[in-house]
Amino acid sequence: MMTIPFSVDGSEKECLIQIRDLVDNRVVADVFHGRCQPGVHSAEFDPKVVFDGLDAGYYALYLIIGDEVESYPLQYMP
Repeated sequence: MMTIPFSVDGSEKECLIQIRDLVDNRVVADVFHGRCQPGVHSAEFDPKVVFDGLDAGYYALYLIIGDEVESYPLQYMP
């Protein structure tokens, strides 16, 4: 299980957290999607729930909060 912390500034915003393949930018998993109030939040992600499981390797973690998009490298080793 992975815990992904994130924060929302200002006002309520649409939030989307995705894990994407580094090679073709394909969405591997939607971790969270919903409206969030300002403040600190976290989303739980279980790699075992991904169709066919999540393979070991490198991915990109996308945090899309309102109009802001951030991406971070993610290494997964089961």
